[in-house]
Amino acid sequence: MTQYLFDHTLTNESKITVVGCTEEGIAKLQKKYSHLTIQHLNPSMGFINQADEVNNLIEQLKQYNAEYIFLAVGSPQQEVFAAQLKQSGLTGVALCIGASINFLVGVEYRAPKWMQVLHLEWFYRMTQDPKRLVKRYTMNAVYLPKILWYLRKAYR
Repeated sequence: MTQYLFDHTLTNESKITVVGCTEEGIAKLQKKYSHLTIQHLNPSMGFINQADEVNNLIEQLKQYNAEYIFLAVGSPQQEVFAAQLKQSGLTGVALCIGASINFLVGVEYRAPKWMQVLHLEWFYRMTQDPKRLVKRYTMNAVYLPKILWYLRKAYR
């Protein structure tokens, strides 16, 4: 979806902000889509637990008045932040895109097709960057039963 938007939807009139992503990824994105004006905000690791930083980001996004906000700060932070953006009254579309920009510009690579088919892309990515992803995926697995319990309760 991210690639489709950049290739077919976004124009030089579009107001675009990317929150997160590596500096290398943003530089390559701006080079590949040089006709677009892309604002970039790169919060610190763990920003979602720092109310002052979250509020500062929201204020910056309001000033940018972006129509498209691409949240590339990883799960579950980007989903939590998207909910905070909605509560703030910010207008525009916020999309939780994870590492899509890095895939789009070749900073990171998707898993081989056979791993995608077997739903093992998470494992492939973890082996490519274990220092960063082992802890994240382990913590996500710890919280999964609670999330499933909540969803079952909510949708009965």
